[in-house]
Amino acid sequence: MYRSRLIIIVAFCASLIISGAVLVVRKDSFIVSASSISSSSVSHRLPLIATIFSDTLPEVATVESGPKRIAIYLEKQKLYAYEGDVLRYEFVISTGAPGTPTPTGDFFIYNKLTNQLSPLFNIYMDNWMAFTDDGLYGIHSLPYWKLKNGERLYEGQDHLGTKISNGCIRLSVPDSEIVWDWAEVGIPVHIEN
Repeated sequence: MYRSRLIIIVAFCASLIISGAVLVVRKDSFIVSASSISSSSVSHRLPLIATIFSDTLPEVATVESGPKRIAIYLEKQKLYAYEGDVLRYEFVISTGAPGTPTPTGDFFIYNKLTNQLSPLFNIYMDNWMAFTDDGLYGIHSLPYWKLKNGERLYEGQDHLGTKISNGCIRLSVPDSEIVWDWAEVGIPVHIEN
């Protein structure tokens, strides 16, 4: 005979965004840990209910994602963001033109800047993440010029998916914000044809 204990956990919240959550289930315990939990724009309340029968659980079951990494494929003009083997994001990009190719190989995110100015072209790039140690190549938003009236003139909005940059990896502005928020300094970046 099994002595089953029923545990019901009921929680109400505006909403949850759980990134990097780790679920550990043991015969006598249930643990959920998350690296970040924050509210979002959902305005209604959501019930979260978990029911656990302690005698029927496996001894140990773990679900976790793994280390972050970025893979870029030049022929596909795609950026893939992984956590372990789990694909988190896939974006269309624009990489180096034939005369100014994007370097291939294994790199790292060396720094992250909210905004970078290219003095050579007098052009700005938001969400800059250098992936070469000399800082010459980065992953960033579409480049833009600041106009006298304060507006921005973006270069290459219709070029995503084509090889047209001076070697950097360009993303749309919203996609660059997602990658910039997700990526950390030090994560690997693999670039191949």
